[in-house]
Parts: sequence; C-alpha cells; structure tokens
Amino acid sequence: MGASVFAYWPGITPRQLKAQPGFGNDCKAWGDFVGELASAPKAYTEIERAGAEALLTFRTQGLDDKDVDWQEPAAVEKAAHVLLPLVRSQDRGLRLALKLYAKNALGVAPVHEELAQDLDDIAALARWARKAGAKQMTFDINW
Repeated sequence: MGASVFAYWPGITPRQLKAQPGFGNDCKAWGDFVGELASAPKAYTEIERAGAEALLTFRTQGLDDKDVDWQEPAAVEKAAHVLLPLVRSQDRGLRLALKLYAKNALGVAPVHEELAQDLDDIAALARWARKAGAKQMTFDINW
C-alpha cells in the first residue's frame, strides 16, 4: 500500500496544492502509518498521551469534509514539535507507534530518524498552510 499526502483545507486552490512543500523521505511511510493507526488503537493512544493527536487529522476518498477532525495549522505544527524529541530519543511511551511506523518505513535510516524527518516535514507543511491563510487544515491521504 502506497500513499500520497498533501495539506488540505476548505478553499485550497489548485495552485496551492502544487506549491506546498513535500516530504524529504517521500510521504508513503507517514500516509501508511496514519492509515494503519485505525486498526492499532494502542499505538494511537501513545500519540494521544504524548499530546500530539493533532497530527492524526486526515481525510481520504469517501470521507466527507464534515467528518474530518479539522485542526488549526499552529496546533499541527505544535504537535509535531511535541512528538519530535520523544521520537528522536525513542521514548518507550511510543514503542508501539514506532513499531507500527517501521512496517512501512523506507529503510533509508533508522526508523526513529525517518519518523523524525516526517515530523519535521509535517511541521513545515503546517507552517506553510498557516502562512497561506488556512484557518483549519487536515492531511489529504490517498492510497
């Protein structure tokens, strides 16, 4: 399963969709990770306990916008910065989340380093969305 991941908000223009920053390591691992969290409630809870649940907002084909857990871009960026040091230190409180991410990691670096790169990229996307005028955002993930 591969995934594409883009920042999305109501009213985003096609030009903004094309202009947004991308993922340094490709977005596949992050998209697959978020998608698989639905069937891994203990890993999902680890992210929540860390105070980073804003990162888990997404929409996908077949999901109506009214059912999206919209987040302010600043909250998404903050959540990435909250999770980053925990991931970099391989905090035991994220053991299951790191294991789940590893299932689809690219293998270009240790798992915690790949996830940290994705979190840096997500923070950059959220910052970009805020500067582009988004009041709320999610990630459009398609497989």
